[in-house]
Amino acid sequence: MFNTLIKFALSFLLLFLPFKLLSQMFRPDADWRFENFNVQNHFINREISDMAFDKYGYVWTCGRGIQRFDGNKTSYFYKFDIAPGALRDNYDDVIADNTGRIWACAAGLCYYDDASNKFVYLDGDSKHKIENANACLVQKNTLWFVSDLGLAKVDTRTLKITFTSLANITDPLGTYLLDENTLLVSSREKVYIYNIKTNTYSTRILTYKGGLVKIFAVKKNADGFYLGTNLGLLISKNLSDFSLVAKETAGVEIDDLTFLPSDKKEQYLFIATGGKGVLVYDTALKKIEISYTHDDNNLYSLPSNLVNKFVIDKESRLWIATGLGISMLDKGNQQWKIRAIAKTSTDEVAINKIVRDKYDSVKVWMATNSHKMMCFNWETKKVDNMFAIDKSPDVQQIYDFVQTDKNKWLIITQKKIVEWSATTGILHQMWLPLPDSTILNYYIHRIIMVDADTYFITTNLGLFKYQLSTHKVEAASVNRSSPKPTDPLKYNLLNGYYDNGSLWIASRNGLFNYNIAAKKTTFYRDTGELPHYFFFSIAPAVNNQIVCGAGNGLTIFNKQTKKFTFVNTIANLYRPLCESVITVDNMVWANTDAGILTYNLDTHISSKAEYEDPLIQIFPGSPLAKIGNDIVLGFRNGFAYFKPSAKNTALPSDPVIEKVSINNQPALPYYPGKTGSNKLVLSPNNNSVNIAFTAFLYTDPAHIKFRYKLNTANAAWQYTDQERNANYAQLPPGDYTFYVQSGNKNGLWNNHMASFSFLIEPPYWAAWWFRLLVIVAIGLILYQLYSYRIRHLLAIERIRERIASDFHDDIGSALSSISIFSEVADKQLREQAPAEKTREIISHISHYSRSMLDAMDDIIWAVNPQNDHFNDLAVRMREFAIPLLEAGNINFEINIPEDILNTRVKMEARKNIFLIFKESINNILKHSGCSSMKVSVNKLGNKIELAISDNGKGFEVETPNTRNGLKNMHKRVAELKGTLSIKSAPGEGTEVRLVFNII
Repeated sequence: MFNTLIKFALSFLLLFLPFKLLSQMFRPDADWRFENFNVQNHFINREISDMAFDKYGYVWTCGRGIQRFDGNKTSYFYKFDIAPGALRDNYDDVIADNTGRIWACAAGLCYYDDASNKFVYLDGDSKHKIENANACLVQKNTLWFVSDLGLAKVDTRTLKITFTSLANITDPLGTYLLDENTLLVSSREKVYIYNIKTNTYSTRILTYKGGLVKIFAVKKNADGFYLGTNLGLLISKNLSDFSLVAKETAGVEIDDLTFLPSDKKEQYLFIATGGKGVLVYDTALKKIEISYTHDDNNLYSLPSNLVNKFVIDKESRLWIATGLGISMLDKGNQQWKIRAIAKTSTDEVAINKIVRDKYDSVKVWMATNSHKMMCFNWETKKVDNMFAIDKSPDVQQIYDFVQTDKNKWLIITQKKIVEWSATTGILHQMWLPLPDSTILNYYIHRIIMVDADTYFITTNLGLFKYQLSTHKVEAASVNRSSPKPTDPLKYNLLNGYYDNGSLWIASRNGLFNYNIAAKKTTFYRDTGELPHYFFFSIAPAVNNQIVCGAGNGLTIFNKQTKKFTFVNTIANLYRPLCESVITVDNMVWANTDAGILTYNLDTHISSKAEYEDPLIQIFPGSPLAKIGNDIVLGFRNGFAYFKPSAKNTALPSDPVIEKVSINNQPALPYYPGKTGSNKLVLSPNNNSVNIAFTAFLYTDPAHIKFRYKLNTANAAWQYTDQERNANYAQLPPGDYTFYVQSGNKNGLWNNHMASFSFLIEPPYWAAWWFRLLVIVAIGLILYQLYSYRIRHLLAIERIRERIASDFHDDIGSALSSISIFSEVADKQLREQAPAEKTREIISHISHYSRSMLDAMDDIIWAVNPQNDHFNDLAVRMREFAIPLLEAGNINFEINIPEDILNTRVKMEARKNIFLIFKESINNILKHSGCSSMKVSVNKLGNKIELAISDNGKGFEVETPNTRNGLKNMHKRVAELKGTLSIKSAPGEGTEVRLVFNII
């Protein structure tokens, strides 16, 4: 039964503990680090009254104007800008709506327009002119504000302003949402409870212990309404009865209240005060748990105790508007912290050694170069006490110390060994037992504790043993003889540690081992350069190894094999001087002249520690020390500490494309592109593109890395650290998308990329439609050439057919007639017919022969390409007409203008024109009986007119006739696609007029 109960109890504890641990997961840390932004890191060093974040991650602040801060630079907006769209007043407030648009109250209500980079005011209508606006509040898609006309609201989608029944609010302070249907509007005299649904309100005057309550902040949780007021932090269930929740806030103006997002139980209320910094109120324990104030010795404390506003960004970081700039709390960046030590004189304080108190874990002791021992409260990181050991020159500089008992210490200076008590001062002090001739030449370095009574002292002249119980010191292993020229620093010993009966000590010439029982000294050194064995510090490590900080990097000694391994390159740095080393598990932390470096003994991977600060870029003053979970080192006028197990994985924000310029001219005044949904279309000549981008890593803006690429043009990533723009010159036509990604100095890249798409159109001669048009045109040309060739071949074929037809009709007919008449003549000759009949037959043969020769001559003349001009036709016409007309005693006249003579005439046209002319001559000779004939050729526009006239007897044109000549003329005119007209009358001659086109 008892065992069953035990098992049940254990099961209950196993179930209960995770929930208990979960409930305790969030707890504020009194040593939280705040990042401060002022004039030293690109911001302003003045009072900030309000803050907001836009949709891209910019910090917007107001204080004598409005500022936009991206961690790298600050842009200013104020009323002194004479350009349109400037602010009307420098006393203003800012707020972001649910879309991330920035609104400002500055002598009216306005919003920031990305495209124009200006503020746009909403002035209402003529009856509702807004001259003042204050006390803004965002509720979903509604922006509430108080103007000189009363409570009003803006629909952030349509920008429509609606005024409520609540008017005449004097000196408004703020507007707060009590629930989804109720607003509280506070002023310096009253509060107004406004019902959104019914558009009605009630008025109250709030008092507490006789004082008028002015509400500056409201935060609701299960306890009720926490009110930040001029009288302190009050709580109320019904806004009627009030009580002060923390006496520390009595009479303190409370300007803002918030719970951090990680505080799921809303247990810790952060309070912005007007003079006491940030207070944290534990709502469960009903007390002020922590206060964060400005501390001159804490570089990461609040910059001012005047705190005006809290804003939480999308990364759950707390931003604080203060009297001296802005501050930011990032719970994920709490690894590296610094404390300064206040100077008590003009001398600088250098910390030489840091040790944790064995009897009080809260205390940490630090020794300085100015005869002082300092006791720190490690929870608050503040000095509890400072002790001056001795102002004599012999005790001026404390090199090392170890705790021998509660409040008792064994201290070494450059020349002396001192036993000291924090309560009674110096107990004993003594010199090393050295001859007077060497006493001025020796220097004490470090103490190595063996047990509560035995201590060893390292010096430049060897090793000494100190017995605490007898206060005696004696030589253990010293270099009494003259050193060899090859080993001048053999016994120059530095720090070391006790290891199972022996001492391992770093020397200037190798690794020193001293066996305590045997009093035997062994030096370990292998081949290699002297800087490999010029040791500054050693530390025990895993796998029986000793890590030595050397002049050439790290030297690692294996105690089993007695072999040395040299690590000369650490974090891509060649031969860094390692002044101090410490090991945590398998990781070596080395304090070097290049900063803090790490080296993994298992993987042999090294890196530059991310725990850096510009103030630590000096040679540290103390060895690295492990205090609890922290590694601590001292430096001039301060100390730094960090958790080696913690990693700062903070990434920059999503990158933002700020501006796009085309041919050095802004294409879009402001292009915060992320999705690439918008595409810019550019002409072929606008092909030089510059894209400016940024990202936000407020804690370390100088170490943001960027990589970008332009697909189509170059698919490989291009990397940049300092430059925040990409430039592309003379891009060819194409469809482009630009991508940019941000990362931190440790090579971690943001998963999100910003993109911007644009299209460079091709020139018209490279456009698809032009290429298609050229292809079509070439096709048409080829088709025309083909068609021309076909037509040409067909024309040649028709000419051949015509020539064949002419030969067949004219010459064939003549030859047939000649053949027939030849047969008749032959028959008559055989039959001895009368000679007259035979001669008649022969005359017919002669006639047909001449006709055939004339026809052949006409055909040959027509097809000859040398006769292609109208002049050749005119010559032919004269050669034919003149002999015949002269034989008939007919006067002949022909008129052809010069420009017509040079005109080309196609073969078919030339032939038909000549045959029509020839037929007309024959008709004149046979039928006209004329004494005169005239031929004239004229141009009628694009046509040619051929007129043939005579003064013969004429005829009735309408009278039917069977003449073949006229039929042949009409046939040839049809082939010319011309017109033929004949004008004649009895006794009035005849005129034949032919109009045709020879082109």
